[in-house]
Amino acid sequence: MWAAFPKFPGNFPMNVGQALTKTLNELKAHSANSSDVFVIGHSLGAFVGQDYLSENSTGYKGLVLLGKFMRFKDQDPQVNYPLPVLTISGELDGLPKISRLAMSFNQMLRHPKGQGHIRFPVAIIPGAYHSSFITGDIPHMINASDIKPEISGPEAWQICAKLIDAFVDAQLHLGSLKTNRGAKYLADFVYGSTYPLMKPLLDAFALEENPYLYNQSVVNTTRWVSYHIFDTIGVSTDVLPTILDTQDIFDLNEFYHASPSAKFRRGMLDYQVYTNKQMGDAENDDIRHPLNCSLNLS
Repeated sequence: MWAAFPKFPGNFPMNVGQALTKTLNELKAHSANSSDVFVIGHSLGAFVGQDYLSENSTGYKGLVLLGKFMRFKDQDPQVNYPLPVLTISGELDGLPKISRLAMSFNQMLRHPKGQGHIRFPVAIIPGAYHSSFITGDIPHMINASDIKPEISGPEAWQICAKLIDAFVDAQLHLGSLKTNRGAKYLADFVYGSTYPLMKPLLDAFALEENPYLYNQSVVNTTRWVSYHIFDTIGVSTDVLPTILDTQDIFDLNEFYHASPSAKFRRGMLDYQVYTNKQMGDAENDDIRHPLNCSLNLS
């Protein structure tokens, strides 16, 4: 197995297609097998690699995302994305939070052939954070938004390496998934380790009838919030729309400025709960766009 690390000016990935082509040509010159190529990207590199391979998948076998996720624009990755994708993130990642990864995990569970854990596995490393996948100095803006890890770098690397090895093994031996070592490791990790972390989040999404944000709405409120809003403005829930435009509640300042509260009145609990899952065309981490990533539920 050969591993290549293209370098970019300022460590900012640009002209990825040109860099990958040059890298593969150099590997071929050293007699490397260029027919089974997997691309791995961390953080911004994962987004850049994801976007490039979505349009240039020929000659590649798969993609590995570290500390990132499949973008919302790929609403059904198993149908719309041309390559299998392994998503690995940390339980304590403070940028793409575990609640955002839960949406990808849910998408994995809905694979039409029941092979999501093989073709689009989502794995969470317990105790790892956003910088668990790298060495060297951590940029201040990353450190300021991350959560303190509970495992060491080498411990995270070992788990990460096993997951990548299993993913590669499974993709190269799709005809023997029932007996394939890699496929078994992925299944054990996804359902034995990651699923227990995801289940409470998935249960919360189901309770609020959250569509997991795989839609094209700009603002999609939960039914709990919608019921309360429409009760406040006197509209019957029988005509409750699934998509609520922000202009419809522009004058209801309580839904923007007030703090979540609950009051007990005449034997009835009057609750106010706020969620804001605002999505744009460009998905970003929580560093500069806090409303564009994780579920915010109080």
